Amino acid sequence: MASQPQKKQKTYQASDDLTLTKTQAKSGSFRPDVVSSVVKRKTISEGSFRVASNPTKEGFSSGYHEAFVVTDMTPKLAQRTPVPIPKPSTTTVSSAPSVSSAPTLSKMPAMSSGFWQQYSGKSFPEKNVETLVQVGDGARTDTARTILSAPKGGVSGHSGSGVYTGSQPQAHDLVRTQAMSVLSDPLMTPEAATVIASATTVFSMAPGELASKAKDASKLKAKKAKDTWETDRNQAKERVEAMRSSLSTSDQAVVEKHMDTFVSSLGDSGRKREGSRATSPLRERTAPTSTSPIQGGGYDTSLTITGKPSEAPPTGGPAERAQYATAPFRVPRRT
Repeated sequence: MASQPQKKQKTYQASDDLTLTKTQAKSGSFRPDVVSSVVKRKTISEGSFRVASNPTKEGFSSGYHEAFVVTDMTPKLAQRTPVPIPKPSTTTVSSAPSVSSAPTLSKMPAMSSGFWQQYSGKSFPEKNVETLVQVGDGARTDTARTILSAPKGGVSGHSGSGVYTGSQPQAHDLVRTQAMSVLSDPLMTPEAATVIASATTVFSMAPGELASKAKDASKLKAKKAKDTWETDRNQAKERVEAMRSSLSTSDQAVVEKHMDTFVSSLGDSGRKREGSRATSPLRERTAPTSTSPIQGGGYDTSLTITGKPSEAPPTGGPAERAQYATAPFRVPRRT
């Protein structure tokens, strides 16, 4: 009997993503206006990167967790200033051609308190700014179904999840630090940044066996997500791998470096990357005990990441590709 031809894998398109509203699906991003303002150094308000809570097809409304570029980072980036290029010595004669006067470095504004104080005046390559805010715009999960990884192996519900949010600030700080690390890396490319942001989202979405330990985990607002928790994380891992595997060797090395740093920041020795991949191994989809409020177990040694998710990565830019990777962590808005 002749073998049946394989069905061609569908390629993700924001316009077909049912977890997006009509407006989001049409634009292929959440806040393109804010992205544009930050890139142009236009002043923006503190909460302008957020997206308002809106109805889902599961009967509740949900806002969004900015899973890579936390909201309070964007107004600070918008206030960045160029780092002056040193004038060449007047005593040095050079036959080299003149270079552009456009600044290659920028620096954060002066900040005197809170988390961002440590980055007051911090310099970084200007070329990384646009990519960072674009990928940060796409990497969003529904707050109604978000339980975050916190330092020292901890977990925390997100505001709007119905789960106790005790360690939420510390969980967000892990992501803030990762975003600044990406912004500051002179070897960073849009392709590598997109994979790092997407993989960071997966790691920071606590696995089911840890999420179950969060206070009030059984009260998660997105009830259906409790049953598909690890299935969704596994799908996100496959999407990240589909993008990572197409990177250049140098970009893959950049991804590994940043993801190793992030995994170490979790402070939980039981979590790891799978070989050269950006994410951890696939996990068991069911909980080891019937009393676990959220499904999911340990790493499943019988499975390996294939890099063949339900949809192939889009051909668009960082925002749409990050949107694609994080779609398993959002609830449908349309039918």
